[in-house]
Amino acid sequence: MDLKGVSSFVGPLYCDIMIDNQYLYVIEFPRYKWSLWGGLIGLCILTILGLILGWIAGDNYDKKRRKKFRSQWIDDDGNLISGKFSESLVCSIPLRSIASSIKVEDKKILIKVNGEDIILAQGKKEVQRFYTYLKSYVL
Repeated sequence: MDLKGVSSFVGPLYCDIMIDNQYLYVIEFPRYKWSLWGGLIGLCILTILGLILGWIAGDNYDKKRRKKFRSQWIDDDGNLISGKFSESLVCSIPLRSIASSIKVEDKKILIKVNGEDIILAQGKKEVQRFYTYLKSYVL
């Protein structure tokens, strides 16, 4: 597989979008909830300041876990090192049918999978970042 690019995006699900010469792959990350637990524990101990500190600490731990999960198939230089991503593959879309599969709206990007719309990116900044990424490799 000749990998063109890979990047993470946040919508209702955390996912990697990986592009090679033939397909766009959507790979879902597991859901980690340490930011929630850290916030709740911090709220119980130190009220609002504890909530904020706990949320930040938990979120950092979640980021480390996502990075570790991703490192199973992508190295630090962005090179593909294994096919382990296929275990978490949501869908693979042929590049020739991207236009009919992905719908770009003002504040979200939808992808049609088995007749169901999945939100890949949400919010103006994330949608713009996704569109720029997609445009640089596909459109």
